[in-house]
Amino acid sequence: MSLPGKTLAGKVALISGSSAGLGAAIARELFWRGASVVINYPYPSEKANADNVLKSLGATSKSIAVEADLSTADGPQILADAAANAFGKIDILINSAGINRLTSVDDLDDVKVSETWADTVNLNGRGTFFLTRAVLKHLSRQNSRMVNIGSGASFTPSAAHSIYAGTKGMVDCYT
Repeated sequence: MSLPGKTLAGKVALISGSSAGLGAAIARELFWRGASVVINYPYPSEKANADNVLKSLGATSKSIAVEADLSTADGPQILADAAANAFGKIDILINSAGINRLTSVDDLDDVKVSETWADTVNLNGRGTFFLTRAVLKHLSRQNSRMVNIGSGASFTPSAAHSIYAGTKGMVDCYT
């Protein structure tokens, strides 16, 4: 059995939340399969991680890193436009950005619960939805793909993951 080749040559993949973790692994795999990749990181403090992902792709990489906080109102559009401006199109969108902060629904710290709610809903739910909308106008009409990363937590939530599970349920329903 042969290994898969560069089946994505000429394709452009935008992977949100790809400066570390699952998103970075997906970016590396898509690059290995021939795609140019857009690495996304949310804050200046994550730039070094994004640069390390780019370096791991090699010096001849036709890939870029873009700072865009997808939990903000303008972050999704900034990311989609930067990808389209750099490559002229987007063929693949992987919505991988997400956070999971342990906060139980019965936590007595109202400020903590409110902040966790806002941060998690804005990134996991809103960010996924609005990045998809922003990418649609740049998406190739032939052989394009969109993948939303969900979680089993939306099917079997625990009290400590109730906010996170709810946002992944949003993604499941949206998908």
